[in-house]
Amino acid sequence: MVSVTFEAFRRIDILVNNAGGPPVATFSELDDAVWKQGVELTLMSTIRCIRAVLPHMVRQRWGRIVNITSIAARQPINDLIISSTLRPGILGLSKVVANHYGKDGILINNVAPGFILTDRQKAISAARAAKRGIPVEQYIDELARDVPVQRLGDPSELANVIVFLASERASYMTGSTIGVDGGLSKGLL
Repeated sequence: MVSVTFEAFRRIDILVNNAGGPPVATFSELDDAVWKQGVELTLMSTIRCIRAVLPHMVRQRWGRIVNITSIAARQPINDLIISSTLRPGILGLSKVVANHYGKDGILINNVAPGFILTDRQKAISAARAAKRGIPVEQYIDELARDVPVQRLGDPSELANVIVFLASERASYMTGSTIGVDGGLSKGLL
């Protein structure tokens, strides 16, 4: 992917890592194979993509890396245990890479979305609604009531933050994690 992009454009300016997420399940429902798949999907894909773009960005002395994590990176979610375990690791990885490569003009930040009405959110909602024996629409309405802004986010609202972090306007931001969650995260940082 990186070599094809470089061949086409002769430079790589922006990397957005967004790998989807591991299954909705409890700890006792997950075997080693599912955990290994989660590590590959969630953590190793981010590591490999960053590793692949860094030489290009260092050479051009400019780059933006944005990792899409999850509210689970800051606030664990019981039935998203793989995500709640691995996504904080991406925050740590990002901080260390930001510390090492900021001097090279490479800025790396994270976005931690809450309930954004994506296909993944719809699938999670369907699984949770089925487990409770209620219609998915009812579950989504209940979910929205937990969000201080009283609704789920639109994907474009998340995209706007990503575009900002990938731009010149974010030139003094690195190693940061921005929540795009309508106020859902209960932590102070």
